[in-house]
Amino acid sequence: MHEHFGNETDALHELWVILLSARYNYQKEVLDGGKKHDRFVEDFTCSHRHVNCDKARCKNVHEKNHNIVRRILSERGDLAQQLFNCEKFTLEDCIKMKHVFDTTDAPPPNTASPHTEVSETKPPLSFGYHLSLKQMVRIADCANANHLFCVSVTTVEDIRALLECRNGFRITVENIRSVAILFDTLLENGMIGWNWKAAMARDGHLLSKKTDKPISATTLSSALSEIKKRPTPVSKRIVDEIREIAR
Repeated sequence: MHEHFGNETDALHELWVILLSARYNYQKEVLDGGKKHDRFVEDFTCSHRHVNCDKARCKNVHEKNHNIVRRILSERGDLAQQLFNCEKFTLEDCIKMKHVFDTTDAPPPNTASPHTEVSETKPPLSFGYHLSLKQMVRIADCANANHLFCVSVTTVEDIRALLECRNGFRITVENIRSVAILFDTLLENGMIGWNWKAAMARDGHLLSKKTDKPISATTLSSALSEIKKRPTPVSKRIVDEIREIAR
């Protein structure tokens, strides 16, 4: 039976319970069952979306915790590795993890501290892509048709450079939300790696049209959240086109 959230302690306890559930299900579905990490994240977050309560406070607390867990699993490979690989995960560990999540950014992909044990079972922290040349050509066509970048023509080499996180490559984004939904749909269809936002932000491959500065992973996450809440005709067209390319 659901007990109403009365204070911050109750909210932290619920966050801990959700993370414990993620830890248990990851072992069962990914390590034992072989499910892909990105599919696990999608299924887990969907299955924990709602709380059985009509009170606004409880709904707000749960939505906040749900978003924290979703972002830890999808964007913070360093924290996800701690969660999945530690011997036990206590409430104190949860409080420490939330503090790190609130106060730091994800480390660059493929970096680890000297004390980090490397394991083949840990989720990869890399961009990665699984696309044919024909698919990349069609993605370039999609980018041009929907005016995603501030160039006269987005070429297949531009797309390849982005996918490879090619050193020194930069491209200015016309609409951050449209680019975010493009890459998110590529992820949804298993065509790129789950940590694409951190990989894009690591070396500043995407530049803001307004500031001419690199777009952060946080900005990409916010843009993606906004466009999912309020889809536009352009975003819907991008999703449809990428899903067609994935077939």
